[in-house]
Amino acid sequence: MFSLARLQKDLERAGRVNTILLSGASQGNDNRNEKPELIAQMLRDKFALEDLGLKLRVLDQNRGIAFESETAIITDELYDSAKAASSRAGLSALPILSYLANSIRIDGRDIPYSLVTAISSESFEVMRLSD
Repeated sequence: MFSLARLQKDLERAGRVNTILLSGASQGNDNRNEKPELIAQMLRDKFALEDLGLKLRVLDQNRGIAFESETAIITDELYDSAKAASSRAGLSALPILSYLANSIRIDGRDIPYSLVTAISSESFEVMRLSD
């Protein structure tokens, strides 16, 4: 069995985990109704986007902010939350999917390891009109 430190080193993820197990048994507090709120508050106080492999990157003063994932996929739930946050901030959200393709083949030709990016036609129109 690997130790946590060894696994983090081998995966180049020092100081990171993907699961948190919580128990109130050793706290001696039998008020179970308060525990979820206490846990939620502790997570809000200590949790950062980087803990999820996410980051915000300023594109430039007029273009906006990129919300990106290290894992290459932003879940529907996370997208909905980010879109709602952008709306509250008076910003619009334009979803873009970028993916590393192993190869692109056409007419007997092959291009290995290509980055493919896709946007919806509505997002393309918004971007085109803003130029």
